[in-house]
Amino acid sequence: MKTFDLKSGTKVVIDESRIVIERTGGKSAMKGLFAGRAMGQMTIKTSAVTGLNSLC
Repeated sequence: MKTFDLKSGTKVVIDESRIVIERTGGKSAMKGLFAGRAMGQMTIKTSAVTGLNSLC
């Protein structure tokens, strides 16, 4: 499993079966209000995305 903490407050967690994007940090949540970005948590199954074999 790999975890990335971005400067914007977004946290990305990648494991064998899914990618979890959490936009709950202060900076990321504020950007979501003004830029129309989705806030909260989004989960993507890695089987739905091609070309990700080298990330895990």
